[in-house]
Amino acid sequence: MTNYEINALLYGTNSIFHNDGLSIYLLTGHYIDRHEMNFFQTDFEKVKLNSIEEKIEFLPNEFKGKLNRLLNDAVHTAKRYTYSIARQGVLFSHSNLEHSMKPHIHRQAYCDNILPCITVHYRLKGNDPAIFNYWETITQEEAITNDLCRRDTIIDWCNSRTHKSLLLPNDKNVVLFNSGLVPHTVTHSDDFNVYFIFDNAKLHDTNLFKSDIPVIIQE
Repeated sequence: MTNYEINALLYGTNSIFHNDGLSIYLLTGHYIDRHEMNFFQTDFEKVKLNSIEEKIEFLPNEFKGKLNRLLNDAVHTAKRYTYSIARQGVLFSHSNLEHSMKPHIHRQAYCDNILPCITVHYRLKGNDPAIFNYWETITQEEAITNDLCRRDTIIDWCNSRTHKSLLLPNDKNVVLFNSGLVPHTVTHSDDFNVYFIFDNAKLHDTNLFKSDIPVIIQE
């Protein structure tokens, strides 16, 4: 991948996220059955996310084909573990953004049924393990009382606490974690990493994930 191709993806997304070290797109296709989340709090900041499918259409054919193959593989992989999700998206990670993504939790922290997040990770360029950082699991009461879905409050919360790191050693890894109650981030590097996010997932096997910390599922 060229630096031009990397930046085309990193900065094709909504610029409001770039200062948070985020390059996030919406997956708009109906790849997996969907269900609604019922929120206790609904006055969230509304930010329009760009569609990755639309972005892919404007890329050179070879690069477009590569990303479409990744998307199809990520969906196929997620379907092995879930039959329904509430949200889906994709993150691109590279040091051209910043040193790391800012810590955050997902808005499902404020919903009535918090379910796991399935993240399908791919390393497209480089050889080093991707680094997924996470903090101690919080309670839903802590999330709501301290309004931790806001960017400033969750950063302050995490700055006063220590985190742990999970290394993603392979070119493809599947991570299960509680995105609503586990503050998390990824470290950017000169490698180019892609994370497909399938959030609030109803698992085929509910015994697959019963952990307070993120776990790698062996493919």
